[in-house]
Amino acid sequence: MVIGVRWPSAVSPEGPQSVSRKNAHVQRWYYFVALFVIFQPTTANATTCFKLDSQSYCLAWSASDSSVSKREYLRSGETVNRWQNMVTIIRYNDLSSIRQVIPRYFSVIRPYLGGDARPQWVTPKHAAHREAIATRLVLSAPDSSESEYVVAYFFSDGHKPAYAIIFSQHVPLPYGTPTLSQYGRWLDDMQAIHP
Repeated sequence: MVIGVRWPSAVSPEGPQSVSRKNAHVQRWYYFVALFVIFQPTTANATTCFKLDSQSYCLAWSASDSSVSKREYLRSGETVNRWQNMVTIIRYNDLSSIRQVIPRYFSVIRPYLGGDARPQWVTPKHAAHREAIATRLVLSAPDSSESEYVVAYFFSDGHKPAYAIIFSQHVPLPYGTPTLSQYGRWLDDMQAIHP
């Protein structure tokens, strides 16, 4: 199970339903055009690979609609269904401030936060953006079968779009609890990503 949340695409992967034989060709053509329009802009100008914590991450999955696009990046050998580390870039096309982004992000992850979750917020030392803030969280499946350690970096340059870059690692972490200096290095690397 993957705790990361995916937004449904605007077009059903099963294609058009209840199609008459006469209109099947036209509707099938619209379906493929819609798929092209939905998925093409997400990856056309997107970063395809970058480094975080001295490891390469490359684009593995993406989806978008008019208000948000989401891209997931993995290390070589990992898949969206089986991974240890993942970087997710969320572009909020309709938002211009981190004050708008943070509540939207938390509304999506709320079911995975523990009842005693109290995010600790930090402002990155070398903020490259007009607005920038970060936090560390632990997200867990409702049945507690899986957990992820998450570093979330939110930023905006004062206009649309605003972004969240999320670095997720399945728990248990192979090296133990991250130190504050490691957290700082991750934030530096996350700020260097050009979404």
